[in-house]
Amino acid sequence: MKKLAMGQVFILLTAVLAFLQTELFEQDLSGIHPYVGTKWNSKITQPFVGLEYTIEGRSTLGIRAGMPLKDTAFSAPPDSDKKVEAKFKSFFVNPYAVFEFIEPDNTNKFSLALRADYIYEKAPADSNLNSFSRNYFGMGPVFGFRFRAGDKFEITPKLAYEFFYTKWLLNWVTYSTTSSTTPEGHFEDDYFIQHDISVSADILYRLTETMGLNFEPKVVIKKGDGLRSTDLVNLDLHLGYVLAF
Repeated sequence: MKKLAMGQVFILLTAVLAFLQTELFEQDLSGIHPYVGTKWNSKITQPFVGLEYTIEGRSTLGIRAGMPLKDTAFSAPPDSDKKVEAKFKSFFVNPYAVFEFIEPDNTNKFSLALRADYIYEKAPADSNLNSFSRNYFGMGPVFGFRFRAGDKFEITPKLAYEFFYTKWLLNWVTYSTTSSTTPEGHFEDDYFIQHDISVSADILYRLTETMGLNFEPKVVIKKGDGLRSTDLVNLDLHLGYVLAF
């Protein structure tokens, strides 16, 4: 039932493309938006790079990837009978799409967007061959209110919610007590429901009519199964370059 419901939701999402418009570009412009940034909480410092492509001002496709400088995005579940001593450093790859609805009489102010994400996360094996991988499928609305702050600046505060359907595979291989050379495998394939609530402000500085810089600080609250208490509050910062053509 969960897989069927997620499939129906994504079909509905793609069916509304004809009514969509993106946020960083004007209605009839295409453009690219490369950016760099970092995610931080009390356990993770995770830099990333990303690139967005806007097609005729109507839909945005993007991808970003990163890997933490310290600690990990993963820890063993509290009820696990296996102790994971290694500090995993998991890399992630995140393709996504953003489709924005704009009210016809108010095109420079209120906006409602839909965002869909797929995130693949994996930690390489440690010396004991312990590893994990995780797949996220997410979608949710993004509410924004755009206003001008002078001739060069545009500021768009945003409020967003995203529902994630998460599947992860734990691969813990330890040595059995009977033989130091015989591996004993432990594999757990499980599904989780997670929720992201974020508040951000997208600040765009226009260098020319077709070029600009943007800075977006974001606070993300993460709740759901399979998360640690340290995952609750996250700070996400990114700095990008906007080129319209």
